[in-house]
Amino acid sequence: MNFTELNNKYGHAVHIPVTKSERPKRELTVVVNETRERLRTTIAAVAAIEDLKELSPRAFRSPMAWKRCGRIVVQVGYGKRNTKLDETKLPKRYFTTAEEAGVYLQDVLEMLDEGQLDELLLATLNERKAAAEHARSQKKNMKGANKSYNRSTVVEETVMHAPEAAPLVKMLQRALPKMLPNDLSKAA
Repeated sequence: MNFTELNNKYGHAVHIPVTKSERPKRELTVVVNETRERLRTTIAAVAAIEDLKELSPRAFRSPMAWKRCGRIVVQVGYGKRNTKLDETKLPKRYFTTAEEAGVYLQDVLEMLDEGQLDELLLATLNERKAAAEHARSQKKNMKGANKSYNRSTVVEETVMHAPEAAPLVKMLQRALPKMLPNDLSKAA
């Protein structure tokens, strides 16, 4: 076998683009089912607690509850990062006994099964979709942008989104010109 036969037999001579498959959109039923499973896992973890005082905070792992300062803290949320649903309707709750926390979580699970949390879950899902869409649009905008680092834009956006950080930002504005060059491509 020579090189010509080898190249004709395997692969392609030109790049063939691959079409991306559409990711399935998250529906409310999927969100409810995932939240239900996470609640059940949390209930099982809380039920397994024998002595809260002897339990190490590092030893207690559950999706929606954790131990802090001798108490169980429960935050009902969605997803791996336990995104808050609505701080006014389902705030973070603190319990001194595992039994109290278990009863509370059982009641939340019943509310979920009855459909009372559907509006909160749908609102959270829509917020996450909007955030993802915003991130995609920002990524598209950055593709055509100049690759040089613009410190003033970063500082202005920081002040816009976090006004309480204004004193820190002013300090960074003075320090950044000394620490970073205007064009990061020159620094590499």
